[in-house]
Amino acid sequence: MPNQEEIRQDVYRFLQESSTAVIATSFHNDPRASTVYFHIDEDFNFYFITKRKTSKYLNAEMNPKAAIVVGTGPEHI
Repeated sequence: MPNQEEIRQDVYRFLQESSTAVIATSFHNDPRASTVYFHIDEDFNFYFITKRKTSKYLNAEMNPKAAIVVGTGPEHI
């Protein structure tokens, strides 16, 4: 059975192999989900690119709680 450090390394490796994620934000019961390009550092800080006028940016400023999904699937097209 893998130990916690092995699991951490596997998760980090999986996230490093991906470049897109879906981030879901909400403010005043108005949920939004958007595909974003992202980067994750060794401390598992999640960074994504967006313009300041988008709903995901504005929602995150007002409500920092978010859900993030990184999955697997077909090649990017």
